[in-house]
Amino acid sequence: MLIEAKSHPPEVYGGGCRASSRSRQKILAALERTKRWLGVPEAVDWTGPLYQSANRLAHLYFFREIAQVPAWLVNIYFLNDPHSPTRRQEWAAALAQVKAELGLTGVAVPYTAELFLEARERRELIGGQARER
Repeated sequence: MLIEAKSHPPEVYGGGCRASSRSRQKILAALERTKRWLGVPEAVDWTGPLYQSANRLAHLYFFREIAQVPAWLVNIYFLNDPHSPTRRQEWAAALAQVKAELGLTGVAVPYTAELFLEARERRELIGGQARER
């Protein structure tokens, strides 16, 4: 099981692929195979700010299709993180944008799940465990 967790939408975006030219060629080939698997147009750039998300999909493709390992990718999105509160509706809008940028609008990505969990303060979790004992 591959798990990716984010507490607010800006965390989905990053600095892009920064690999050396030799590694970059391998990465580009892996991303292209994954795009073909999902039916994403070649022209869609997966090496920019959403590279981390594309990379997770490439790992899923590798495990499922190359290594024949029954893997799943679970994306966990935290709701109402106290430091950057995000409601379910905000996540829905942000994820629709992410999918559009990745060329995945209308694509049912196999072997994936989205899980939305209510965030808690650390003291709530620790306090809750102490009370249960």
